[in-house]
Amino acid sequence: MADIVAPVGPVLRRQSPTISRRLRSLLPARRFGSLLAPRTIWIALWRGCRDRCPACDGAPLFYKFLKPLDYCPACGQDWTHQNADDFPPYIVILVTGHVVVTGMASLEAAFHPPSWVHIALWIPLIIILAIGLIQPAKGGVIAYQWWHGMGGFGERQPLKIQKPVSKASMSLPGVEYHRRRTVRSRQRVKRTGTR
Repeated sequence: MADIVAPVGPVLRRQSPTISRRLRSLLPARRFGSLLAPRTIWIALWRGCRDRCPACDGAPLFYKFLKPLDYCPACGQDWTHQNADDFPPYIVILVTGHVVVTGMASLEAAFHPPSWVHIALWIPLIIILAIGLIQPAKGGVIAYQWWHGMGGFGERQPLKIQKPVSKASMSLPGVEYHRRRTVRSRQRVKRTGTR
C-alpha cells in the first residue's frame, strides 16, 4: 500500500493509511462532513484551550488575543453569548500561584539562595505563566459554558454545517487520499468486476 504524506509542522512525515484509519476510528467524536462534533465535555474543553471552536474544531475561537469571534466561520456557532468575566484570571492565578509557591518553597528549603535569585527566577516565570495561560483558560471557560448551555447559549444544537472556508484546512491528514482511493476502487469494480 502506498504511503501518504501528512504535514506535521514544518517537516513532512510519512504515515501508513492503516494507521490513519485506526487513529480516526479512535477519535471520540461524530463526523459531520469534514467537521467533528464533540461527544464529551473533555473534547470541547480541549478544543477551547487550543483556541479552536469547541463545537466543530473547524476554525479558531479567538480573533485577537482575548477577543472571541462573534460567529464560527466553519459551523456558524454564535459566540456572542459567552460571558467568561473573571473566571479565566482566577484559574491563571490559582495555577500560577501553586507552581510558583511550590517552586519557591522547594528552592528555599534545598539551597537557601539570596533574595535576588528568587526575584530573577520567579518574576519572569510568573509573567510567562500568566500570559501563556490566560487565553487557554478563557477558551476552556467558553467551551464549558457552551457545553452546559450557560448564559445565553441555551441547549446545544446539532451542528448546522455551512460550506467550509477552505477544504484543505478542514480535513484530517489522509482523509482525502482514502476518499480518492475508495472512488477509484469502486470505479475499477464497475469496469472489471474485481478489486
